[in-house]
Amino acid sequence: MNKFPLLLLAFFIATCSNNNTNNNPNTELIIQEPEFIPQMLGLTPGSTTAELNFAWYSDSGEKSLVRVFEDGKLAAVERGISGVASEGKFFHKATAKNLKPNKIYAYRISNDSIEWSPEYKYKTPQIETFKFAVVGDPQLAEYEQQDISEWFSSDRSIAEGWKTTVKKIKEANADFIVSVGDQVDGAAKEKEYELLFAPPALKNIPLAPSVGNHDRSYIFQYHFNLPNEQNFSEDNYGNYFYLYNNILFVGLNTSHGFGNVERMMPYIDSFDTTLAAATNKFKDKYKWLIVQHHKSTRSVANHFNDLDIRAYIDAGFETLMKKYKVNFVLAGHDHVYARIKLGDIYYMTFTTASGIKYYEFSSETEEQPVTDKYSESKIPSYTIFEVSGNSISISVYEVDKDTPTDKLKVEK
Repeated sequence: MNKFPLLLLAFFIATCSNNNTNNNPNTELIIQEPEFIPQMLGLTPGSTTAELNFAWYSDSGEKSLVRVFEDGKLAAVERGISGVASEGKFFHKATAKNLKPNKIYAYRISNDSIEWSPEYKYKTPQIETFKFAVVGDPQLAEYEQQDISEWFSSDRSIAEGWKTTVKKIKEANADFIVSVGDQVDGAAKEKEYELLFAPPALKNIPLAPSVGNHDRSYIFQYHFNLPNEQNFSEDNYGNYFYLYNNILFVGLNTSHGFGNVERMMPYIDSFDTTLAAATNKFKDKYKWLIVQHHKSTRSVANHFNDLDIRAYIDAGFETLMKKYKVNFVLAGHDHVYARIKLGDIYYMTFTTASGIKYYEFSSETEEQPVTDKYSESKIPSYTIFEVSGNSISISVYEVDKDTPTDKLKVEK
């Protein structure tokens, strides 16, 4: 876009304003800046709750700028990075820092320091009491849902299912969203990322993704600004961690499909490295440790006994969870809800948040793990974790009901 006419327009407005206010020296001169709507703008948690990460696309890769406003005044201008993405687009990433708890901020972003986005809001969490949501497999797709359930109708598509879920999460006043993988269906389809970031609330609520097998593409790395990311190779990215108040979250990339323990071992080693880096960096600063990943090792539906799932277990995934004294292991992939407690660890599997498809319970009952709870209603679902110091209360919801389908309270 040619910015010169826009600058002339701004100059003309400024000149007219000067002519109209010369007799009133106390009148402030306001120049209306050119405005644009950012493409696929998304937030992720920062390294701690004092930070917030931004990522978006544009047609121009000149700059990545974020203005942060506190109490109506400009508090900071953060500068980030940009580069070539896909389909002629550019990616942008930046981080807001030094944010205070329980505070409403406003922000605007720019690709060039001339045009700025509309003003969006972001509220930092309280220190002791906060909420986060967990969703499984949004898996936004260009086609219609595979399994038709009673919830769907002619005006309820996968995209609408996702929008409804995000709307419910916002109404629950969740501070951020953990996604346990498969954000999109086609991996490298930008149209599906447009559907993922379409809910307006995602400009106010951070989304912390996990890499799923349907996300395996370089495009994933352009769309998410992950804190403390540990990249080990071209196919082993998206391992990261962040401290959210008194919880240390560690995201692990379990998208790999090797049904062989030897081939899986390098990835288990990278998980060990990531967990060690996270627990060392934030030593004595967290009360709870939560791992988020995609391929559930403790589920009850189609995938629970797949070769790659067994390879993760045999190579030592669950041994690592015990080694680092993880409290919750959150996963998806199996498009069903299940929870099981192994020792001191809760393994939870979450069904799809968009309603794209559902899996049936496995018929291999003799090998099926004993669960504390499992269900499948074929309705998009989400889960709210309410944290209050030494306790976490968990409520699982279907999008069309206000009564939880499962509840759990854990105390330390």
